Amino acid sequence: MDVEETPCPPGPWGRPAEELARAGPAVLGWATRYLSEVGDHPVLARVEPGWVRAQLPEHPPETPEAWEEILADLDRVVVPGTSHWQSPRRSRWVAGSGPSRCGP
Repeated sequence: MDVEETPCPPGPWGRPAEELARAGPAVLGWATRYLSEVGDHPVLARVEPGWVRAQLPEHPPETPEAWEEILADLDRVVVPGTSHWQSPRRSRWVAGSGPSRCGP
């Protein structure tokens, strides 16, 4: 039985592989910068409960946002509202963390 394959048209989110190829380096750059600067952030989030939600629109966008806007939102909303457990300063908060647990 022959099955005719018809290509699927791109959905509302475009072509994921092409989008990843275009935006991937910027996303990787953001993650690299975050990890290299994580020690500059306070370990615990310094925003009030509900602050992150208040920064978000009431409804999701009708059309996809540009990756530049998404990465800017990470810096503007997500990073301030995150407890940075991978921070090298976290050892002050948790007994037994940091270099003392790495060996004798």
